[in-house]
Amino acid sequence: ALLKGLITVSGNDAASVLKEAAVSADGGHWMEIAPLDRVFDQGAESFDVTLPAGLVKGDRVLVRVTDESENEQTASAAIGPVSGSAKK
Repeated sequence: ALLKGLITVSGNDAASVLKEAAVSADGGHWMEIAPLDRVFDQGAESFDVTLPAGLVKGDRVLVRVTDESENEQTASAAIGPVSGSAKK
């Protein structure tokens, strides 16, 4: 979900602890993100990320999560216009 540049996402791995996560607002640059509790110590973590409106390109945000076994999963989410951004 995106509200004024804020996205809320969660990652879940039934077999391993998550060790890192990142978000991309333009499909090219990845920004590392931390869980709400600031510690990767569970198989399920939640994240709130504020994206600067100027970095969001298009109508999708990518989220990548990696577990301790180096398994990586990437998902995309459709978003609406970000407050303060203008499409030409």
